Amino acid sequence: MRGLRQETGFTLIELVLTIIIVTVIFMGVGSIYSTALKNFVAQMRDPSVNATIAFERITRDINIANDVVLGAQPDQISLLVDNQDPATASTADDVWVTYRFLGTSLVTRTSAAQPSSNLTAADPEVVPGLSVSGNFSLLNPSAVGSNIVVNVSLTSGSILFTTHEMVARSK
Repeated sequence: MRGLRQETGFTLIELVLTIIIVTVIFMGVGSIYSTALKNFVAQMRDPSVNATIAFERITRDINIANDVVLGAQPDQISLLVDNQDPATASTADDVWVTYRFLGTSLVTRTSAAQPSSNLTAADPEVVPGLSVSGNFSLLNPSAVGSNIVVNVSLTSGSILFTTHEMVARSK
């Protein structure tokens, strides 16, 4: 009688069990990913989230502005912001960022020179599809070389965002 040979490898049952376990793990991960993606998409469609994004962008630009000019109407403001490093003293890289409430949109334009005309519907929206209204106002606007206060009011649906930001005017 000859002895049985010891063969190496996996049995069919071991392979099937491994496939089942891996499938269950991937289904769980896929379910979590799918739920997170649906929540993210729903959140991005929420007008209050989009209005918050737009408001925070305006506030950020005001906080790093070196100069500010209110448009002929209170629906437009131009900010001279440092395009690279706000901590540097160089103004060579400064750009003008202009915002305007146009109908129910908030549009923006970035340019090297201060805009001489109002922004139009051809300019890109800050947050596409966002329905807002609002205005800008300045306190102490003629005080060259001193601080200036920028008031921003933005309304989206029933939500009102308002802030009073200080600009340390360099010009």
